Amino acid sequence: MLAPGLDTSTTTNTATTITTTNPQPPPLTAWRPSTWSFFVANPVFILNLRQVDGTVNLLANPRIRVKNRDKARIHIGEKVPVITTTSTANVGVSSSVQYLDVGLKLDVEPNVHLVDEVAIKMQLQVSNILEQLNVSGTVAYRLGTRETATTLRLRDGETQVLAGLISDEDRRAANKVPYLGDLPTLGRLFSSNTDQRIKTEIIMLLTPRVVRNLAQPDGLAAEFPSGTDANPGAPPLRIAATAGALSIGPGAGAAPPPGVLPFPGLKPTPPAAAPTASVDLALTGPAQAVIGQEFTVFLSLPAQNQGANATVELSYDPAVLNVVGGAPAAPGAPAAPDPGRALVTVAGPAIAGAPPAPTPVRFRVVGTAPTTTTISVDSVSGADAAGGVLSVGIPGALGVSIVGAQAR
Repeated sequence: MLAPGLDTSTTTNTATTITTTNPQPPPLTAWRPSTWSFFVANPVFILNLRQVDGTVNLLANPRIRVKNRDKARIHIGEKVPVITTTSTANVGVSSSVQYLDVGLKLDVEPNVHLVDEVAIKMQLQVSNILEQLNVSGTVAYRLGTRETATTLRLRDGETQVLAGLISDEDRRAANKVPYLGDLPTLGRLFSSNTDQRIKTEIIMLLTPRVVRNLAQPDGLAAEFPSGTDANPGAPPLRIAATAGALSIGPGAGAAPPPGVLPFPGLKPTPPAAAPTASVDLALTGPAQAVIGQEFTVFLSLPAQNQGANATVELSYDPAVLNVVGGAPAAPGAPAAPDPGRALVTVAGPAIAGAPPAPTPVRFRVVGTAPTTTTISVDSVSGADAAGGVLSVGIPGALGVSIVGAQAR
């Protein structure tokens, strides 16, 4: 479109040439608004409205079997190649490829204990690619890493939750028309804004399972006859089931003192000698026991009774308490029920004036509800060091309150 008032001449040969003979614009009064025309070269109106919401839940369930005190490693991800170019004088250019581990890496080292507990040294690393860089023709990557290392001790089958590895990114970018894009409210019409927020959290659940562990021996099988300070080398106690009671006597190979049951089912035969002075038997133990746990009561003779011994018959409620360490049943046979009675051999101090060596008797609480029960001495037969009859006084019953684990 040519403005009015401009003189032009056209010469046609092989091309068209436009020359202006009057390059100065005419006065404002010479413009004729009636001859003006307006147009838009590329009438495009862009409306950019877009919102993207996404939720991603990546779940991996790896399982690995590892030997005790050996290391194991889990890598879930990918290996990213990084090419390195090396230029050497008089040799040339050589390239090498190295790989970076990107993703989830878990290193564990278990240590299994005899109580079916596992101590685990653990190291967790989570990495991802943030940006690819090109420096002088060499490709490199900018990595984001989250890493933690700890030592746990868990029971067999117990699950531990590890969380808190959180990454929260908030990015905002805007492309806008200068000045117009800064207008309040209307500035959005002249700009393109990008708001990006990325939040990730890693939660790991770790559950150790002991496939095969060493068999734990019974409490009595793990003991050895070391004796006590007052009675060194004394044999351990052994509990065996009888027809009407449990017999607790010296270990195999030791000669039983007078009044001790050498065989199950036999009644004690007191010596025929005349009884000597009477002594008191002591029965002590805790006043409270927890359901499902063990506790120990003690029987002892006075310190002045050197070489004396006594056979004590205990009675208790088998629905609430059971003696621990009874003779095991034959292979494949069911365990015999606890009769609620036990015979215990109590030995006096081996050295005159030495403190008494209490004889322990272990019980396990088998009742399932809180209650109160008693352990009492029904009968006692004793003998002194010379084989004479020793009169032993019967102590009062020991009361035990059975409580739940939360009541302690």
